[in-house]
Amino acid sequence: MTNHARKDIADITVAFEQAQSRGKRSALATLVLVVGSSYHRPGSRLLITEDGHLTGTISGGPLEGEILRSAFLSIEEGQNRLIRYDATDEMVANFGHEYGCNSIIYILFEPIHEEDVCNPIQLMRLHSYKREDAVLVTLFSLKREGQLGTRLLYRKWDQLGILPVNIHEAIRWDMESVLQNKCSSFRLYEEEDQHFDVFMEFLSPSLALIIAGAGNEARPLVDFGRIMGWHITVIDERPSHATPDRFENANQVIVARADELVKHFQMDYRTVFLLMTHNYSSDFNLLKKLVLMGCSYIGISGSIERYERLLKDLRKEEGAIRKNMPGCIFVPLGQKTGAETAEQIAASVVSEIEAAIQSQWINSEKRSPSKRPN
Repeated sequence: MTNHARKDIADITVAFEQAQSRGKRSALATLVLVVGSSYHRPGSRLLITEDGHLTGTISGGPLEGEILRSAFLSIEEGQNRLIRYDATDEMVANFGHEYGCNSIIYILFEPIHEEDVCNPIQLMRLHSYKREDAVLVTLFSLKREGQLGTRLLYRKWDQLGILPVNIHEAIRWDMESVLQNKCSSFRLYEEEDQHFDVFMEFLSPSLALIIAGAGNEARPLVDFGRIMGWHITVIDERPSHATPDRFENANQVIVARADELVKHFQMDYRTVFLLMTHNYSSDFNLLKKLVLMGCSYIGISGSIERYERLLKDLRKEEGAIRKNMPGCIFVPLGQKTGAETAEQIAASVVSEIEAAIQSQWINSEKRSPSKRPN
């Protein structure tokens, strides 16, 4: 079961801070186990405040009222609660609605105690501070009443939180496996008549979108990317174009030459680039650096003919450039869906980036770098 960076985590941490400012208590509901099929997968979350404000999603329709009632009870009791929802025909009949799936789901409700420095919200917030893969560990039990809840954020070099001593070592090795495989996992641990169901959720950093070029066509790309929860940077050497006012949804706007952007960032496998300078020399100098860095995705505006010229010039300058060329270059932007307007192109590009990352096209050696995958 793969997993990745989740926009709802960022939304939930912001909503919790807003609830705090209003003096409202909150509970976090986490889908920890699904038996059968469900629209939502384990790791889906919903923050519920005591005045009924909801952020995130687990299940809509007939379950929403039940989830609210369970969350309010958890807030009032100050205790974690694991609730089993049986979405079979009998349950559907009782609610009088079509639930839309045939499954049994388990939802863990955790009241957020602000004084607890390792409460679930704090652990999720700490994950967003570093661009590192992490494992979020949630302990529950299908056999006993006490629910330990979200207890640990594990990263390669550190961990935050506390696990039961008698299973800590076994969980540590499994967390290492989750990090290595980049895949969430369930485990059952039984020690001295104690039963622990453990959901180890793999979390990757948010996708970082770097746009070289601050033309008007970049603006809807920034807006769509922000909706996706990406961290967005726009760079352009023109002070008149690279302004926060023009790109209010960008996380960073930098005035610099496009080929200087590698000085500003630490690249990782969750960093993608769009070359939209419309300046051949700028695109050439930047692409020359990017292709040697093993980037995940490089989108280039312009025609196939322009791109082939870029490749030809790169091969003239660097003898080894061909074998180092990654299979991650997409050109021209937006053509695959027949997009024409800036907004249509932006929607196409954002979808393409998401699909490329999710389907692991970035690691395929079979794709030609000069054309889109079929």
